[in-house]
Parts: sequence; C-alpha cells; structure tokens
Amino acid sequence: MLLRFQFGNFRSFRDVQTLSWVASSLRHPSREVDFAALPVCAIYGANASGKSNVLAALGFFTSTIRRSFRQWSPSQAIPRSRFLGTSFNLGQPTSFVLDFRLEDAEYQYGFELDDAIVLKEWLWAFPQGRKQEWFRRETGSAMYFGPKLRGPNKTIEEVTRVNSLFMSAAAQNNHEQLLPIFSRLTRDIVVRANVFPRELNRVAEYINSPNRKTKVLHLIQAAELGISDLQIYEPTIRNFLLKHLGISGRDPQSRSTVRLTHQIEGQSVQLPEELESEGTKTFLAQLPAVLSALSSGGTLAIDEIDRSLHSILCIALIRLFMSKQTNPNSAQLLFTTHDSSLLSSGDLRRDEIWFTEKRDDGASVLYPLTDYSPRKQENLERGYLQGRYGAIPFSSQDQFLRALAKDTDEEDS
Repeated sequence: MLLRFQFGNFRSFRDVQTLSWVASSLRHPSREVDFAALPVCAIYGANASGKSNVLAALGFFTSTIRRSFRQWSPSQAIPRSRFLGTSFNLGQPTSFVLDFRLEDAEYQYGFELDDAIVLKEWLWAFPQGRKQEWFRRETGSAMYFGPKLRGPNKTIEEVTRVNSLFMSAAAQNNHEQLLPIFSRLTRDIVVRANVFPRELNRVAEYINSPNRKTKVLHLIQAAELGISDLQIYEPTIRNFLLKHLGISGRDPQSRSTVRLTHQIEGQSVQLPEELESEGTKTFLAQLPAVLSALSSGGTLAIDEIDRSLHSILCIALIRLFMSKQTNPNSAQLLFTTHDSSLLSSGDLRRDEIWFTEKRDDGASVLYPLTDYSPRKQENLERGYLQGRYGAIPFSSQDQFLRALAKDTDEEDS
C-alpha cells in the first residue's frame, strides 16, 4: 500500500512534489476510510498541466528499479526526462522517494540520479515505527549496510554499475530479503499511461482462466452493455502458425482477441471487433488490470480513466476500490480525469482529490483540494469549474471568444 510519493525535476515538474494517500485529519461529509491508507487518488487539471506526468514519474520510478541493472548498458546515459527550463541548473538531480507499507511494516525507498550516474539511493524500514537503515549509497563513498540487512550485500555492491540501482542488481542476484521489496515496487505497481481499445488481446490472455472469465463477464453484464457472453477469438493466421509452424507469431493480426455476444431481437449475435463501440472496448480493456490489482492488493494508475466511458461506468470502476467487499486486499487506484461530475457524485473524499497546474514560468505544481479547506456542503464540481481551486484552462469564456475575434480582425486587416 502506497503512502507518499515524492518526485522532482521530472518533465514539467521542476520542484519536488508530493502525492499522498494518507487520510487527512479533516472530517469529511463523504464515506469513512476502511483502509490503512486512501484507496483512491484522483488528479484533475487542464490539458498540458502535468497530470499525465505525475503518472509518468511513478512509471519511471518503477521501470528504473526493474530495468536499470538488467537492461541498461554500462555506457548508456540514464534516460531521465528532466525539467527543461533554461534557468534551472542542468546538473540538478532527478529525485524519487516512495513511502509504502508491506505486511506489518512501513518502508521508504528513494534515489537521485543525473544523466550519467545514480547519485544517492537508500532504503529505510520502520517496524513498530522504529527506523532501521537497511542501506545507504552516495557518490564518492562506499555503501553502508545496516545490521538488519542480511545477505550478499558487498558482493552485489561490487557488480552494481554507477548507472544502475543497487535494488535492481539485488533482485537480479536473488537477494532474499530485498526480493519482496523489489516485487512490491515493480510488479505490484502498474501504470497504464495509454489504454486503447486495441488492447483486447490482453483481455483474451487474461480470460484463459475460467474463474477470470466469469468475473469479467459478470462485470460487463452488470454494465448493461447488452453483452451475454465473450469468447477468445483466434485469427486464421494465428491458427495456421500454431498448426503448421508451432509458433504464435508477433504480428498483431495473428494475436488472440475477444468476440462479444450481443442479444439482438432475441438472438445471440457475435460481432467482430471493428463493430463494437469504442466505449465497450475501452471498458473491457480496463478490466484485466483492475481485477489484477484488486486480487493482488497492488496499485493501479490509469491516465484519463474516463476516456470513451460514460460517467456512470467510470464511477462504477472507481467504486470497486472503495469497498472492503470488492477490495479486500487494500488495492489502490490512482487516475487522472477531466470528468468533473465525479466531484459532485459524493464518492470521492476531499483528501482523495488533487490538482495540477502549470505556473507562469512553465513549471507544473501538484496540490490537494484540502489546501482550500472547502466547506462540508460546498459544491465541488461548481467550484472547480468556476476556477476556485485553479487547475482549469481558462476562467473566462469572454477571454476565449475575444482570442478568436482578435485573430479574425487581423485576417481582415
């Protein structure tokens, strides 16, 4: 379970930002929290304000842990995406820190890096709230290993390159004590920056298990999309490759997909994928990641969760994470959205709502709704659309109209 995520000097974010899943002390008119940390965080903001970059920061954090030792070459530059402002020192590090809970203890893991090397890296544990320093790494010094971290630490230190993480090297060398941490920081955090309907092949892979297929079918039937069944569909070219060559093929045209059965005039009709609505395909494409997170207790981050989805379907997906009945393993959902109706639905707590805004100097900032201390009965949707909390593209329709009128006048002159 994630508690806090800090990052700085990444893409449009120049200064260090903090996203928190820790419930605030303020009383909220919406639901009580049944989890050790908030199960949902929603990020609102104008286009190009930095919403997607928050998820990208979390994605880069996890991918660096997963790939830096195994996939980055020794001579490769670190593929960070630093803030591009010219007034900012190009040598400034990009930093990431994650506070999280695993089983009965809290941990903090973080690192700083520039274009060439990892400058700092550390891992702290807090069993019963007492700090234990497991390891600390800093450029120019030998690594420090605390007495609570057992295993072949020095051996792994020797093979850790300057442009890779010790955590990444430890996992590749089967460090028994760090493997659960590595798994939590990689496998259990899934960032879906772009969810497209064409990802139905992932649905086909997911529903190979009868139990999984039943869950998916129940959800799409509950969504009242007119679907009575779904089946894995094997393209002819895939069947040929499997039968005659014994390979599945990498061509997208040869990959398995799904076909949905609709009830039309009392008859069961199976439609080809191209005839399905974009909303149906998008909803279906979301389900494997959603169900996997709920099953594992992981964290799922979805960019533009409302893309092609009706507001009612969107909130239905979000509610799956809000109840212990459907979320017994304390999974978490982080998403960006433009759907302001979610603010007035009464489902989101005030401390689950965040905003991004790009300042006049071009740097993005991330901040919570609780900074504005809205009243209990305040209409959050109206306040957001009126610009009361910032994070909207412009506050005046007249200003927008004048911009077009100005261009028209210049063309006529």
